[in-house]
Amino acid sequence: PGDDVARNHEAAQSGGPTAPERGAAVPVDGFGVPGTRPFENLLRSDPELLRSLVDQAADCVCLHEIDGRILDVNQRMCTTLGYSREELLALTVFDIDATATAEEAAAAALELAPDAPGVGERVLKRKDGSTLPVELRLSIIVSGDRQLMLGLARDITDRKRADRAQEEAQRALEQRVRDRTEHLEIVNRRLEEEVRARERSEIALRESEERFRELAERGHLLAWESDVRSCQVTYVGPQAPDVLG
Repeated sequence: PGDDVARNHEAAQSGGPTAPERGAAVPVDGFGVPGTRPFENLLRSDPELLRSLVDQAADCVCLHEIDGRILDVNQRMCTTLGYSREELLALTVFDIDATATAEEAAAAALELAPDAPGVGERVLKRKDGSTLPVELRLSIIVSGDRQLMLGLARDITDRKRADRAQEEAQRALEQRVRDRTEHLEIVNRRLEEEVRARERSEIALRESEERFRELAERGHLLAWESDVRSCQVTYVGPQAPDVLG
């Protein structure tokens, strides 16, 4: 503290600026550079700077009356829609919004608040009649006793294209799953039919063997079975002792 007092005393004697007291706020304007003007004051004093900043915005900017009359636009909106600024100022938002109506605009003016913008998807019309999807951020701007509407529109064509591609890929995947499931169901049904056919064949074979044995045991003929490959006798009827001795 003593050093500050000494410097202030010397500055007062010489007529120069005094050092700030310890703990006192040092005025810092702009982007943290002492002695520069605040950014807000800079914009107010330099309208061309504000116009340049708005024109360089990545989004389309449109200021219009509640009744839809366009008051101002930025260069991005002119480039995106293919109009000159003068042409757009002669139009209303209903000329460039494919679905907007005066009733909708009036309702939005009642619902929106300066600190609560509305966000939604819209379709804008270009000068050549083509359209593009946008995400629109609509705000109420109070200027004196007037209420204006500020729209910020962002082109979402690429997003929509990506969404469609993802949806198509999802549908294709679901179709492949359905086709695969249907194929597996067909194969499963065929296997079940083969199993049932084999079971029926085994039952028929057993019944045939039982009938053969019954015939061999009750008849007066000598009956036997042998393995075709090994020629080994696998069965001989009970008449063998009487017939063969």
